[in-house]
Amino acid sequence: MGSSMRKGRREASHAEARISEPLVSVYLTVAVRTSAGPGPGHRRLPPGEAAALVGNRRAVYGDQPPRGFEDGGIDARDAARMMPR
Repeated sequence: MGSSMRKGRREASHAEARISEPLVSVYLTVAVRTSAGPGPGHRRLPPGEAAALVGNRRAVYGDQPPRGFEDGGIDARDAARMMPR
């Protein structure tokens, strides 16, 4: 077998390895390690991994944080009432 044939087979096997399932956008709400890197924040993950994280309430689908996530889930008017005067 010639070297050009081996190279062709190697390139074909690498091309097959690159074909993968589509990725799903999730927003990680906790510091958890994923195949796309650690959270929190927006990541694109394989469907099975994304479903497991959403099922465990460690992530939500989409690229935006859930409502109330960035401010700790508190209304600004309530926060003003809690401040000492």
